[in-house]
Amino acid sequence: MFNLFVRAALAGAIFTALALPALAHHGVMHDGCAPGQSFAIGAITVTGAFTREMLPGAEIAGGYMSIANSGGAPDRLVSVKTEAAKQSGLHQMTLEGDVMKMAPLEGGLEIPAGGSAVLEPGGNHVMMEGIDQSFEEGECVRIVLHFENAGELAVDLSVGGVSQDVAPTGHDMAGMAMHTSAITLGDLEITGPFTRATLPNAPVGAGFMVITNHGSADDRLVSASSPVAGITQIHEMKMEGDLMKMAELPDGLVIPARQSVTLAPGGFHVMFMDLKQPIVEGTTIPVTLTFENAGSIEVQLAVGPIDADGPSHDMVGM
Repeated sequence: MFNLFVRAALAGAIFTALALPALAHHGVMHDGCAPGQSFAIGAITVTGAFTREMLPGAEIAGGYMSIANSGGAPDRLVSVKTEAAKQSGLHQMTLEGDVMKMAPLEGGLEIPAGGSAVLEPGGNHVMMEGIDQSFEEGECVRIVLHFENAGELAVDLSVGGVSQDVAPTGHDMAGMAMHTSAITLGDLEITGPFTRATLPNAPVGAGFMVITNHGSADDRLVSASSPVAGITQIHEMKMEGDLMKMAELPDGLVIPARQSVTLAPGGFHVMFMDLKQPIVEGTTIPVTLTFENAGSIEVQLAVGPIDADGPSHDMVGM
């Protein structure tokens, strides 16, 4: 009888293990999660939850989503926790001069009655720090949100690309870059070149792409120029303490042999300053890239929406 009990218990444990998602001890589901999910508790509904793939060596990541409150009283997101990070909380980003400053969101985030709040790149967000295993695109990260009135709500963040700006859909724009024609210059190959539309009178813009070096020796992107801007430079954005800083790469950007370098929102990019005209969605703008070894080439950047994170289907073939 005892053996039968043990077998039954073991069978039940195996069935439970097989039925559960592939959730690792660090709060990451390697099999990913279904796109378009929503999570609800009481009057609170969370949609569009995602995070970004982490670059090698990175130990921090942000979480983004929309939170709607259908109730008649405001609620407040007061804290967040996850097994995927040693520390997590609510942060905000504000631009002070040319420095993007990140700081804890003291007092939490109010979700107004009958309204909503958005956590997004460059604004309010969930901050996860001390991550010992990098998030990879296609995975899913479990976090728990604590609301003042509604209580705790488990939410799964879909992991998108390194420059993801909206929740992955399975047909997200980042993957569309593969369908654009490659531009070659010697051993270099440039794919997915795009930029974002700018607001009227905006003084700056940025260009993005993937540069692959098929050669056996490193090359370097040393400069860029464009007729749409008075000044064009190669820039990077990086964290220094709790500050997100953008700065010129005075020595250019190394393209290692047999590797690819991604220029993307929030990382390396071509910076257009002193714009002579607005950058208009649906058009293209030229930029001349100069490499230390391969030489120079003109590339047409397809102009997407103001929040584009890659070239859309409409840009292909421009």
